[in-house]
Amino acid sequence: MVSGKDVVLLVGPGPRGMVVGGLERFVVSFLDSPLRHRFDLRHFDSRREESRRHPIVRAGSFAAMVARFLGTIAAVRPRIVHLLSVSGTHFYQTAILAGVALATGRRVVFHIHGGGFEDFYRAQRRFLRAVMDGLLRRVHLTLCTCPTWERRLRRLCSDLRPVVLPNPVDCALFSDAASATTRDGDPVSVLFMGATRAELNRAKGLFELLEAVGRLAARGVRCRLLLAGCDLASADERRAVETLVRERGTPVETYGTVGERDRIGLLRRSAVFVLPSYTENFPFTVLEAMSAGCAVVATHVGGIPDQVIDGVTGALCRPRDVDELATALGRVLADGDQRREMGRRGAERTQALYDGRVVYARLADLYERLLAAPRLRRARDHEPASA
Repeated sequence: MVSGKDVVLLVGPGPRGMVVGGLERFVVSFLDSPLRHRFDLRHFDSRREESRRHPIVRAGSFAAMVARFLGTIAAVRPRIVHLLSVSGTHFYQTAILAGVALATGRRVVFHIHGGGFEDFYRAQRRFLRAVMDGLLRRVHLTLCTCPTWERRLRRLCSDLRPVVLPNPVDCALFSDAASATTRDGDPVSVLFMGATRAELNRAKGLFELLEAVGRLAARGVRCRLLLAGCDLASADERRAVETLVRERGTPVETYGTVGERDRIGLLRRSAVFVLPSYTENFPFTVLEAMSAGCAVVATHVGGIPDQVIDGVTGALCRPRDVDELATALGRVLADGDQRREMGRRGAERTQALYDGRVVYARLADLYERLLAAPRLRRARDHEPASA
């Protein structure tokens, strides 16, 4: 215990430069949250530079991280270790750190993010799935981001009882963006936020979006497309955008990596936010757009249907389906009154369910329960909470 407060050690990738990734956003939000008034919040940076070095070198680098982690535990003596995890190699690295924390007698919270976790789990060999199940049963609390992922995790590990903790958003910050009003005759601004890297933008549905906007333009449905996280380094991206501008006359603005201030500025100019991803967990970008009063057009994947109510706060469609995407986007673009009502209801929903004050009050309660139950040993001893 430091300064009379119980120490909570958050394990996850720390921000470097612009904060763009979901785990980074959670780390920044967590450390500045109201939790700091009750707990002594510490952070262990688990980021490892992506490397093509020899596997032995990478193993040595991770061994050094484990040693540093042990040193941090000895130095700050946390009562709770809260680990953020996605899928792939990152899951196993985080699992090892969780095992270390358990071995030192800490209460361990394992927080699953990442839209590809279910596919990752099912692709593992049987003995590796058994290892994953064993870890999730041993930690004191397993968190997921929404009811959809709660159900999926229960299907993967039948006796697991994950607890829902939505991603938090600073509604006051993003509500200042006050979604754009469009004058009659002006094209509606539609915002897409990608991930800069071409392969990730493809999985975010960028090419389906460009095709859908082109089809709408051919029918006389106009919009202005704002593409953030799209530096057009890929030749395929450049050609697709150039075709849309040249052949359909659609105005397109492109931006590279954008930080929080840039996102607020872009949301201030936008009336519609679109995210036609192939897979997602519980995207921060959708929460920010809803907070800013944007109508949201997105795919029915991951936790997005828990965020966006189809026909009420936005419109949902199937992934990879250009026809459905064009129909959904066209419906939102065509009716200004409906679009503004969707934005208003989305902002209300986000304020009630996902504002940081709401989410961190829930997490504080979970921490208190964890600390008050010294004999608690398994996540399945917790009853799930719903968002």
